[in-house]
Amino acid sequence: MVSKHWRLHKQKYVLAGSKCRGCGTLFFPARQYCAGCEGTNVEDYGFSGHGVIETYTTIHIAPAGFNAPYVVAIIRLNEGVSIVSQIVAQGDKAEIGKNVKAVFRKISDDRSDVIKYGFKFEVV
Repeated sequence: MVSKHWRLHKQKYVLAGSKCRGCGTLFFPARQYCAGCEGTNVEDYGFSGHGVIETYTTIHIAPAGFNAPYVVAIIRLNEGVSIVSQIVAQGDKAEIGKNVKAVFRKISDDRSDVIKYGFKFEVV
């Protein structure tokens, strides 16, 4: 059942969004409705996975399933969309304006021994 959940939610493990065929607006995660032109003619869109750190913070007290400390950032992808993601780096490597790329990593694990994987970003 877990694998079906991940297959149905592609944006959890790849940078897959959508693009409006009418006005070209990009979305992550994917949408079926364009907030730009209010159209419904959207298609799947795969992002490059490259971007720049706009801002970040270090989490020192983590929720269940996460190991602190870890860095969370707002990333502006090269295509112009901003997303929130963990950074695979110590706080001293994460800086505003640094280039990053998406990587596939362990996100968390819970008490049921289910390990969740997804994308994070690393400084390049």
